Amino acid sequence: MITICLLVATYLFYFKIYRNGVINNILQKYPSSLYAQGIEYYLGYIFLLIGRNESAIFRFKRVIDNYNIDKFKPASYYDIAQIYEDSKKHHQAIKIYKLIFEKYPNNYYGGLAKKRYEYLLLIGYKDEEVY
Repeated sequence: MITICLLVATYLFYFKIYRNGVINNILQKYPSSLYAQGIEYYLGYIFLLIGRNESAIFRFKRVIDNYNIDKFKPASYYDIAQIYEDSKKHHQAIKIYKLIFEKYPNNYYGGLAKKRYEYLLLIGYKDEEVY
């Protein structure tokens, strides 16, 4: 039941609020707001839920690049790595998982990333740079 409610809320948000530009206008008007990073993250997460992976990655990268606070950065990195892994881009996922657990070793996402990294190595993927 909760999943259905979440999907309906996501659909309504995307089609009734996001597409008319209200959120982007707010982000442009108040880029230093305490809530801006969270808004960017949750926009990325909504795009992830509706299968718009490139838009999700764009928003997650904005969270990482545009804000000094680390609150949503580990989750953003992790969600990008998950998108790459789901898209069979395992080497890119490995690279990001490694970055997460090295940069945020005591964070929840640091622990998850380390487990995903070790699992991908265990099933045969290599930790190498992607060119």
